[in-house]
Amino acid sequence: METEIAGRCNPELLSCITPEKLQFALPFVVLVLLALGIRGLIRHENRKHSGLLPKRGTAPSEGQNVNFVNMRTSRGRDNLIVTRHTKDPQKHARAMMPANARKKD
Repeated sequence: METEIAGRCNPELLSCITPEKLQFALPFVVLVLLALGIRGLIRHENRKHSGLLPKRGTAPSEGQNVNFVNMRTSRGRDNLIVTRHTKDPQKHARAMMPANARKKD
């Protein structure tokens, strides 16, 4: 049996790897991958808490609330209505002010 494997063994093609060798190396490969994954998680958390990662979302009183309304008509057509509402109270007050009141100084 050993002579058959030796006759078919070609080191350039890595065909000398036997199932026993793979079974021996598999726990080491899993440990290395697990260590790299844990290192990546720790690095990500450190960067997040030190402020190196960009913060998601918007600051308070910035940005907009976006509402999507999909209305289906009786003929089967869809009408998509998008409304935007600012989170900034001053911009909201300016938008609610009547047009003729804005022109006065």
